[in-house]
Amino acid sequence: MDGYFFVGVGKYDPISGTVKPTKSVQFSALDVDGGGLSWNPLDTFIKHGYPDNVISLFADHEELYTFGDLESTQVWRDTGNADNPFQPDAGAVMHIGIQAPFSVTRLGNGVAWIGGDVRRGTRRAYHAVGFNPVPVSTPDVEAAWAKYPNIQDAVSFPFADQGHEYWVITFPSANSAHGATWVYDVATGWWHQWGWWMTGNNDWGRIRTWVHCVVALDKVTDVHYGGDWGSGVIYIMSSKYLTDDGSLLVRRRRAPHLTNENMRRFYSRFEIDCDRLGMQRIFWNRLGNGRDRIWQLDSSQSSETGGVTLTLGFSDDRTQSFQTVFSQTLDPSVDVMLSNAYLNWVDATWH
Repeated sequence: MDGYFFVGVGKYDPISGTVKPTKSVQFSALDVDGGGLSWNPLDTFIKHGYPDNVISLFADHEELYTFGDLESTQVWRDTGNADNPFQPDAGAVMHIGIQAPFSVTRLGNGVAWIGGDVRRGTRRAYHAVGFNPVPVSTPDVEAAWAKYPNIQDAVSFPFADQGHEYWVITFPSANSAHGATWVYDVATGWWHQWGWWMTGNNDWGRIRTWVHCVVALDKVTDVHYGGDWGSGVIYIMSSKYLTDDGSLLVRRRRAPHLTNENMRRFYSRFEIDCDRLGMQRIFWNRLGNGRDRIWQLDSSQSSETGGVTLTLGFSDDRTQSFQTVFSQTLDPSVDVMLSNAYLNWVDATWH
């Protein structure tokens, strides 16, 4: 930032044999060429607002965020002071620390990270605009994160596509070490998940891309690139592709609960709304009834030119195990885009 490089200062612990974080941050000599090769041990400043150590640094809007590991984040600015150019902004102390040091990213017109504080709770997603951290994670999302054995290794990046900006967060240690990827849509405020379908496990794991950038190699067209966390392969990321680099691409859409507690609902019609080049909608009648039933629709494609397989299922009971009621492979020569789904029902009665 402003021609300076920054590092958190660690302290060697001879008992554990590890380097532990401290409250100090060191900055390099001013380097207009961006080398960052000259460092003076005396060029430091100390995060002094709260008794937690610095475990993450992030520069945004000409300001340096120093994230604490327990309960606070302090923001510093380049004041041009001859003795020490970096001074804290008295009005930019946030009472939220960070739990996943590499989850912090620029999002919208602010900064987002996974944090919390030891006094009120942790493992929440925050988005701060103007030094006002607002929780954006929902209770359901936080309940899922609470089950992960570790979130400190989470990594994230922003991704803008088709009018939406996403915050893509990958948890490598989640889901029995297969990992999980959660995505926050800034435009809608909704959460969803991305995954890489593991055919051998018949389940999703975290997506392969864990780092991302946008480059116009021809100096005209922006292309999204993502780096594979395992192989180092660089992918082109685009919604126009119908497979995951030639592997099976599976999508799942699941409805929320549509009934009241312990009340039986009779569904008379279920309709999938698809755009098939002006053809009629696809629908299925007489889907039966049940307590608190929800539906899910899986679509899968194994080649860029092959057909799309749609599988419709309904939950059997409150354990939410799903029973397949319809499966069909659509004509590969016809473009299909799932738009929505509708349910019609008759009046509920007690049983």
